[in-house]
Amino acid sequence: MSDPFPYVEQSLTASLGISREELRRLREQLVDGKDWILKKRRVRLSQSGFDKLRALLSLPAVTAGPDAQTTTATPEEPAEKKAAPGAVAEDGVVVLYVWQTVTNPKIVEGYLPGTDPTVRANILRVRVRDSRNFVRMSREKPMEMKCRHLQTDLYELATACPRKKGVY
Repeated sequence: MSDPFPYVEQSLTASLGISREELRRLREQLVDGKDWILKKRRVRLSQSGFDKLRALLSLPAVTAGPDAQTTTATPEEPAEKKAAPGAVAEDGVVVLYVWQTVTNPKIVEGYLPGTDPTVRANILRVRVRDSRNFVRMSREKPMEMKCRHLQTDLYELATACPRKKGVY
């Protein structure tokens, strides 16, 4: 039995080349329940919704379906064991590097791999249970955090907090 809503909105932003906010605005022109649904806190699109988005963006139509190799976006695929830094896994987990802890013990500042953390616009906030064991460098490389996106620059830790300084 195939999934009637195979496309995940979060994964479409990169493949369609538009921002998440622009995709949300375009979704307002789609029909809720027919073209898209909210399932497990994730927006999922049907094939007709995906085709309508492509038409709104003036991209060529895809006739081969969601399984075809010719599409720029594919339906959600099983997650790999370990997500590559900066890549979004199936459950919305992304790897960020620790930049610094702040006064609030429940917040750690981080950045995406490949971005310059000295530019304040690249700094992201990560909500954690306790920030005392997060360090910038661990074993001569940046400490990684697996996080889930919540809002514009706010993430939450998707794993347990480190038990020792710099070590999960």
